[in-house]
Amino acid sequence: MSDEQIYIAVAGTDDKKAEVYQFPDEKLVCVVPRIDISETGMIMAVKLVHHQPSNNVLVITGYEAGFTAVHLLPRNSTGTRKPTLGLAQNIYLSQPHTQPILSVDALPDGSTYFTSSADATIAAHRIPELPYTADVDCEPPENLVTNECNLDDDERHNAPLATDESTAHGKAALFTNASPEAATTSPDSSSPARNSDTESIEPLSFPKLRPRTGIEPPPDTAKPPARPSGLSSLLASAPPQPALTPTARPPPVTVQPAHKIINTKHAGQQSLRVRSDGRLLVTGGWDSKVRVYSSKTLKEVAVLKWHKEGVYAVSFGEVLGKEALEQHAAEQKAVEKGTEVAKRETGLAKLQRQREEALQLKHWVAAGAKDGKVSLWEVF
Repeated sequence: MSDEQIYIAVAGTDDKKAEVYQFPDEKLVCVVPRIDISETGMIMAVKLVHHQPSNNVLVITGYEAGFTAVHLLPRNSTGTRKPTLGLAQNIYLSQPHTQPILSVDALPDGSTYFTSSADATIAAHRIPELPYTADVDCEPPENLVTNECNLDDDERHNAPLATDESTAHGKAALFTNASPEAATTSPDSSSPARNSDTESIEPLSFPKLRPRTGIEPPPDTAKPPARPSGLSSLLASAPPQPALTPTARPPPVTVQPAHKIINTKHAGQQSLRVRSDGRLLVTGGWDSKVRVYSSKTLKEVAVLKWHKEGVYAVSFGEVLGKEALEQHAAEQKAVEKGTEVAKRETGLAKLQRQREEALQLKHWVAAGAKDGKVSLWEVF
């Protein structure tokens, strides 16, 4: 995988499935199928995780009925990520919540993840052990980029769950990552049969905007003929691909208990994030409070009070590590020595630099609330 390629996981056009796209190719590369159990409701939260113990990429999903699942992205027989459309394999399933799951996040190594919900429960989940898969032609993903948006129930789903009479406060999420092996497609394309999980997928369209230059005529005087753009043009010019043949699905994963569950007695933990060192997690609640928990014991260690209305988004500032910061400071010093401006660092300048370096080593907490305000906290 080249450095320019990223993978984005989104809730699919079928709201009980998820889809993984590859950019900049704008190609649908994997489908996370429906869970073969009772009604799960639509997907409320999605996250791509690099599982370092096995060097695989996983898709974690949270559902409207309180279920959470982990799917393994496919690899081919050589260990490289598959360029063709495939199905992700379900390796873990649990139902620790009675209300819709609102947020998921994982430890830096991907071995454990956490879920929060419209109920008062926070749950920790252990990823099942997987055999290590070595990359042949590509390196494991290094950067995980997250972009989230919160949606109300009436914006995503007007009908209540058949198995749950409560009203959910929904959440949808986009995430980027790279991809690895689980579902397989038969190499024999003689059979035109299609897999039920992929035949109804309509890939998303990504129109591209062409920047205007000063020499172009105004849009009302000269309108260029309409042309297909984005994924549509790629699909139009691409040769037809053979239909996916049905695969022998593995037996459905049984519902397992979560590794650890706590009742916080505070319903509506809207947002949940894990600190970059994996020691703490923070939640934002509908009761306007920001709460900090130990990721090991799930015990509450701090409550941050300032907002007047519900907190809908929280995040930790990522700390790169002392060694990385010291290397950056050394590089900056080398640059300053080569200039005529900074010939000698005064006592005040040195104190200011040390203070800035100390601030960069702190795990800041940022929170945004319904009151339209953003707060910044220094925690431990």
